[in-house]
Amino acid sequence: PSAAPKAAGNLVLVEVASEQARIFRAENGLTAAGSIPLDGHSLVGQPLPVADGFLVARSDGRIFKLNPDGSPSDKSLNLAQQLQAGFLKLGEQIIIPGLDGSLYSVKPDLQR
Repeated sequence: PSAAPKAAGNLVLVEVASEQARIFRAENGLTAAGSIPLDGHSLVGQPLPVADGFLVARSDGRIFKLNPDGSPSDKSLNLAQQLQAGFLKLGEQIIIPGLDGSLYSVKPDLQR
């Protein structure tokens, strides 16, 4: 692993050589659920549980949606800005801070 594992709910994400983040479900040991590409970047913060899965952010501003079982969905969002830290949940609003101090609002379905 190239960074400490990240966990949310029953999921554990492990970064492998800045190439991919492998996703495991903590059921009967660790069961592989899938992976997301890192393309030389790292994950930022912990995965955020949302009603229909999880949000995972990459340092280059790409956000991925995982299904409730941890498998990657077909939804992603590119903020096109470097990210400084992980998600902040303020009531029903989801915010993620950019490297320059900007705050970006993100919807759970990754629609803009």
